[in-house]
Amino acid sequence: MQYILAILLCIAALQSSNLHAEDRNNGSKSKRLPKSGLLAVASVSGAGSRVVSELFGDQDMFEKELPPISGSVSRHGEANWRFSVSNNSEDRYVVNVDLIQKNENGAQVKFSSYSYTLNPGHSNGGEVQAALNALSAELNLRSYRNMGSKAPSATENKK
Repeated sequence: MQYILAILLCIAALQSSNLHAEDRNNGSKSKRLPKSGLLAVASVSGAGSRVVSELFGDQDMFEKELPPISGSVSRHGEANWRFSVSNNSEDRYVVNVDLIQKNENGAQVKFSSYSYTLNPGHSNGGEVQAALNALSAELNLRSYRNMGSKAPSATENKK
């Protein structure tokens, strides 16, 4: 019985490694990203803020290519949260993000929404006043849309 179990485990391990090799050979083009996701989390402790990286797109830490959209959030001073959203691709993206502040029990105490059009390689964000009892903040990607690789026209730059 133990031999059968060992053989089955070996077969499962081989199949798993073959699937990972196929994924690496196909590149990230076949990877379907979710329509939304958590970009970043920060929480405040007695020693300052602690940033927990949780990248949108279930990123493999050994993969060299970043997801098209990433973000960060951190406590800035005593009364503010600072956040940013970045476009890591060669295409323009319209992104909609939510900054959710939570208290020590994890209950939402403040909610803010933002929309940005990000050119390739650019970031945008801001600083928001912290709610009185907010001890953590989450930056959530609510939605995003690829606008293609077309460069902005002269009229778009004047807006």
